[in-house]
Amino acid sequence: MPCLSRDILFDVGEKIIENGDSGIVTRFTLSGKQSLQAMKNDQKCYKLHKSNLKFFTSCIGNSVIDFHINFTFYEPTSKYQRIIDKVIDRKQLESLSIAANLYIPITLLNKLFTNLSSTLKKVSIPDRWLSSTFRDVLDLDSLTVLNASEHLPMFCCKTKSFTIDNMKLFQKYIVIVALRRQLSEAMKYFSLIESIKYNIPMTFKIGIRETIASYNEFIKKAVKIPPKFVLSFYNFNLMFIFPTFNEYKQFCEGFEYNESIKNGYCFCKNVQSGGSESTVLEIQFPK
Repeated sequence: MPCLSRDILFDVGEKIIENGDSGIVTRFTLSGKQSLQAMKNDQKCYKLHKSNLKFFTSCIGNSVIDFHINFTFYEPTSKYQRIIDKVIDRKQLESLSIAANLYIPITLLNKLFTNLSSTLKKVSIPDRWLSSTFRDVLDLDSLTVLNASEHLPMFCCKTKSFTIDNMKLFQKYIVIVALRRQLSEAMKYFSLIESIKYNIPMTFKIGIRETIASYNEFIKKAVKIPPKFVLSFYNFNLMFIFPTFNEYKQFCEGFEYNESIKNGYCFCKNVQSGGSESTVLEIQFPK
């Protein structure tokens, strides 16, 4: 798509600022990505609009479809509230992610879930912010739960794809028992889940071979299992020395290597459950 060069846009912006009409400057600055880039470092523009920063923040949420919350706030009067209100008002948000270890008023989150339930399809959220409202109003394509606890199934919403990311549990000896309980409960309440994924940190405290073998045995005994079951190992400890490709193959003896995965190593095999279904057990490693 043809567009004006940055230098030309900057010159146009300079001329508009010199004329001193803040309304025109605002419309020009927010008219597109290139004009915004041209104006963002202009001190004259900042001074002219310093008193209108409230207006700028209220415009940010107009076109948001993917929203990541990585800040803590305690009061509804927070400066971020204007952005969130705009996102809610536009009702076009498709993806929402919330970082772990934040504080956010639960009333605000419930407002987000309730008002955006018709558009939200992908959510990543810490376990502590799951609620009955979250469970009752959302029907997702993908759900990732951070720091999941054994109470997870009580407030889990409907979803097709379910990822459990729980570093804390994997650092405990009881990890396999706890996560098996989570899976059994999840399948009891959400029998239509198409895939479940566990993100597992590769540290000195966890045996890769033992983990794979344990889940393989668990699947064989499970009465209900989704069509796809993924164990995704990732690098958590910078001091951890990655296994070689041949070592990965030894960990996954009896699996087939999937060469189609470009950003990591992937091994797959079909496992018959204790019920009538079988599942594809997929093991993923970082390169």
